[in-house]
Amino acid sequence: MEKNELYELEIDSIAEDGSGIGRLDGLVVFCRGMLPGERGVVRILKVTKSYAVGKAVSISTFSPHRVEPPSCPNFARSCGGCTFCHLAAEEQLTWKRRRVSDCLSRIGGLPDAAALVAPVLPSEPVFRYRNKSIYAFSSAAGGGITCGFYAPNSHRVVPIRETEGCLLENEMSREIRDFTVKYMNAHGISAYDESSGKGVLRALMVRTNHRGAREAMAVLVVHAKALPEMEAYAAALCAALPFVVSVYLCANTQNTNVVLRGDLRLICGKPSIRDVIGSFPGAPSFEISPHSFYQVNPVQTEILYQKAIEFAHLTGKESVIDAYCGIGTIGLIASGHAKEVV
Repeated sequence: MEKNELYELEIDSIAEDGSGIGRLDGLVVFCRGMLPGERGVVRILKVTKSYAVGKAVSISTFSPHRVEPPSCPNFARSCGGCTFCHLAAEEQLTWKRRRVSDCLSRIGGLPDAAALVAPVLPSEPVFRYRNKSIYAFSSAAGGGITCGFYAPNSHRVVPIRETEGCLLENEMSREIRDFTVKYMNAHGISAYDESSGKGVLRALMVRTNHRGAREAMAVLVVHAKALPEMEAYAAALCAALPFVVSVYLCANTQNTNVVLRGDLRLICGKPSIRDVIGSFPGAPSFEISPHSFYQVNPVQTEILYQKAIEFAHLTGKESVIDAYCGIGTIGLIASGHAKEVV
């Protein structure tokens, strides 16, 4: 197998990043954009001793589960925010279940792993569910700045178009993103360029709640020790979008992929936002700060925790140890079903 050469490839599986998996001359080939059951011509971009990476040139046999056009228009422009927008939702669940059983079999050595893994419980809604979004800034083609998500395996930002939005972000996140881009463009603040080391804006992180009074947090990450316009931006943002109750500035001047690295300073509002998990009386509430670990899909989180408690068969007499508890979400949910939680 040679780099840059064309080969015919049939896909029989799919990887976590959405790449189709096929085999040529006994070597595994990953090809983004192709699905199991599809056949086509690929150009080999990379060859190692254990695998190769290819790019689809043409597809002659299409999967019946292919979604065309993809559910999100950003996916067609190589946005890396999602991985399976070209695969039907029901089939996604099938492959996720298979992925878990394969890991239990291959890594865990369980002989009947496929029979042990129950069908995946689907998430509702499928779109606009995330309570946390991190947008990267870049210079716009026509001048000014834009923001979006990185293309796969790169630091090239694929802009989110205002007219289309993003199917991951919820409405509060979208409004904060749109306001921030327009404000920064109106005030001539540039995007940080990794290659030149010039520019200011690196990223915008938005966190939102799911239950209770609407609350959102905005964290602006800059490649500078300070941003003179920050106080004015924070005041304007909170005035325009009253659900924004917390605004931070993160001064990150390091050469790193870690977004919230460096000095983190509260500019306006509260240090955290509050969310509630569960719709039952006495459901616990949680204070979420910029660094808090918190599940990003709030609806599916409640289903996950309910299922975990169901599997634990708690009778109210047990002592539950919540190891690696983070902000204590699982433990507090379990506290109403056990004698004590440690």
